[in-house]
Amino acid sequence: GTAVLGLGDIGPAAGMPVKRSTALFTGIAGSIYALWLIYAAGLQYLMLAAVILALGIPVFMWARKQHHPDEPYFQGKEIRLAGLLIIIALGAIYGFSHGLIKI
Repeated sequence: GTAVLGLGDIGPAAGMPVKRSTALFTGIAGSIYALWLIYAAGLQYLMLAAVILALGIPVFMWARKQHHPDEPYFQGKEIRLAGLLIIIALGAIYGFSHGLIKI
């Protein structure tokens, strides 16, 4: 089947009544809108959100261990994404604490 941006099969063959072109258009439009929201909110709030999300990583790990004790905390690309989020959050904390980023 076809995959859109690595999200898996879509369309009538996958049981979804959506054309591939429609799904691709809405995905691109949604991404552009999300970028506009980030721009409109400002970098300082994006950095604050990164800190808050990074604080949730231990909760995620605890929940994963509770529901799937035999599996690792992170699967596939999750470890890289969590690491990137932690790096961004640490940079934001540095920026907030040294006055480089102001809210």
